Order: sequence, then structure tokens, then C-alpha cells
Amino acid sequence: MVILFLRSQISVLAIQEHRVVHDEEVKIERHKKGVHLITTSAWRNRAQASTGGVGFLLTKQAFNAVSLIKTYSKRCMLVSLDGNPRLTIISVYIPTESATVEEAEAFHDCLRAAVREVPSHHQILVIGDLNAHLSKLNGEDTGWYWHQVTNRNGHLLRDTLLEGELEATNHRFQKSPGKQWTHLSDGVLTRSQIDYVLYGKFIEAVKYANRKHLPHKPKKRYDDPANDPRVEEARSKLFAAKETYHDLDPCEDNRQTVAEEKDTLSACYRTVEEELLKQKIRKAENAADRCKNKESWNLVNEVSGRKNKPCGLVEGGSREDRLRAWKNHVTKLLGQPPVVPNEEVDIPVVHPPQNISVDKFTKTELEEATKSIKEGKAFGEDGVAPEVLKRVDVDDLILDFCNKALVDGDVPDQ
Repeated sequence: MVILFLRSQISVLAIQEHRVVHDEEVKIERHKKGVHLITTSAWRNRAQASTGGVGFLLTKQAFNAVSLIKTYSKRCMLVSLDGNPRLTIISVYIPTESATVEEAEAFHDCLRAAVREVPSHHQILVIGDLNAHLSKLNGEDTGWYWHQVTNRNGHLLRDTLLEGELEATNHRFQKSPGKQWTHLSDGVLTRSQIDYVLYGKFIEAVKYANRKHLPHKPKKRYDDPANDPRVEEARSKLFAAKETYHDLDPCEDNRQTVAEEKDTLSACYRTVEEELLKQKIRKAENAADRCKNKESWNLVNEVSGRKNKPCGLVEGGSREDRLRAWKNHVTKLLGQPPVVPNEEVDIPVVHPPQNISVDKFTKTELEEATKSIKEGKAFGEDGVAPEVLKRVDVDDLILDFCNKALVDGDVPDQ
């Protein structure tokens, strides 16, 4: 593992479920080229098999920057590294769905306590096997999720994220569904998204510091005559006159009123544009007096329009003509059939025919799949524990269920 770690050229690796039992609360081992392994002890289950244990693998430079090592349980370890900002990483291994509710809630209470102890100016990362399935919270949730249903650990994780002001990075980067899962279960090969990287606090701390200490820079405002109150008032009067003429009383007096309101609106536009132009000219003169040549020339170019990029105009004397010209342009651009120089080209076979049986599943195939199942793992989408599939005599039931789905297409909704 140390050799692979050095080849990866990363500085810190969070480890979960290393399954090494020792008597020390925190064990620090030095390996090749100064790499240090820091671990909590694993424990033994009812079958006396070692399980669990978390830790970190650090390069020599990263280990020299370590300022704090703290354990909260055999499932949770914290390491803090000096820097600007200081980085605090928590490696966790959360109980699976087969654990009791009390065990799961107790661990999340422990994790929340660890997160609360991290100062707000630290950059915090929580990395590990969280054994949680998260799905969309509601219709406004725009994240990318692998699971359609949130399990018990997922609900506890949401509470931890909310209380600790953390964010699950797994759901904040757009990825295709085939790249969202993080774990492939043994035997049944069920894909799930249970390994997470959580971050928080530091980004909010930076935002708070910016609001408190940095001067507020107003957004650049572009003057638009259409937003002037005088123009808005004249426009409202014109709309009211049009509504009266077209909908209520189309008489000559109302038509004349509409024409007068149009003239009034045009006069308001010209007045406001002249005022804005005079303001820009005065700004250019003041900038020249202050020897601000760049600012002065920018205003001159803005007023004269000599450096404005030409806008694309669609040819046509009316709206219908412009729509027709645009449609013809797009049709010529995208609506032509492809030009194939030679339709007789042989397409090479990428994958040769595979010797895959399409008959019903056999009991031998099921027994081979059952042997590869490992116990103590998280449930799949069906909610069935691996121990049930391996220890309970349900082979005939599973075989009949799978063959119905294969042959008859009788697939349940859930």
C-alpha cells in the first residue's frame, strides 16, 4: 500500500476498515521514504474476525505539518495540518445498516461533536465510508445522485450535514450515472454510493470575513434611458391610451391621444439621452483634466461608438421576412443530409462474439455467486442483508424470482 501511495503522488490518504488490531489508542508507524501510517485499532466481531479501524497515510512533508492527532472512537480519527488556512481532516467509518439504531445515532453524535470542535477558520474535510444512501431531497434539489431512496444512515447523514454546516461534494459535480457509484458489493455486484467527501465551514468563514472586512464594491451600472422614471411614466400613459383606443372606444379623439403620447414618449427618450450624453462628456473632460487618459478615451469610444462591435442583423423588411430568412439559414446549416463518400466501407468488429449463455440461471451459478458474498457489508437497493443471502436457505426462491425476471420480464417496481 505504501508503494502505491507513493506512486499516486498525493500527500494525505484517509483509510477506513484496515482491520488491523493493536493495543494502542493511536499507533504511528514509519515506513519507506518517511511515509507515516497513523491508525486506530480495529475490533473483533462475534465471529472473532477483525473489522473496522480508521487512519491516515501521510508523506514525510505532510507528517511534519501535523499539529494535532485526536481520536473520538475506533471509527473516527482527526488530523490537523498547519497551513494557511489550516486543514483538518476527519477519517470515519460509519456503522452499516445492520447495526442498531442506537449504535448509528451514537456514532453520528460523536461525529457532530468532532466537527463542532473544529474552529471556523479551518478548512475541514470529512472523508470515509459513510454507508449512507442519499437521494434527491425535493424537486428543487439540483444535485446528482446515484440512489433513488434515502436509507436510515442517509437520514442521519443529512442531519449531520445540516448541523455541521457541511456539504457532500459527491452530489455537487455533474457526472454521468455510470461514474456516480463508489462501491461494488461482493458477490451480487450491487453498485452503491456510500463513500463520501464532506467539506464545510471554511468557505462560509471566508464569505463572512469578506463581508466584514472588505469594502463593498457596487455593481457597475449601465445607464439606460428606458429605466428613467420620466420615460417609464410616459410609456405607462401610452399603454393606457392604446388600451382605451383599441379595447374601449376606437374614436378619432382617442387615436389622436395615442399619437400625442407616442410623441411625448419619443421626446422623453431624446431628453434623457441628451442628459446622459452631457454627463459622459463632462466625465471625459474631468478625466482628461486629471490625466486619466484611459478613462477619458473609454468614454470617448463609448460616446462615439467607434469601437462597438457590429451586431448581426437578419435581413428582411418585416418580422415574417426575418423569421423566414432565419429558418432558411438554420435549415441549410443543419437540415442537409450527411455526405457519405463511400457507403460500402466495411465496419470492423470491435468485440468478437462472446460465449454467454442466454438460458435460465442454474443453481450452480447461484451457488458460485453466493460463495463470493462477504458478510458485514451494507445492504443493497433491495434492503436484504448479505448474511440472509448467504446463511438462509432461500436459493430456490431467489432462482425462481430471477428466472421469471429473465424469461418473462416480470420485474417488480421496487
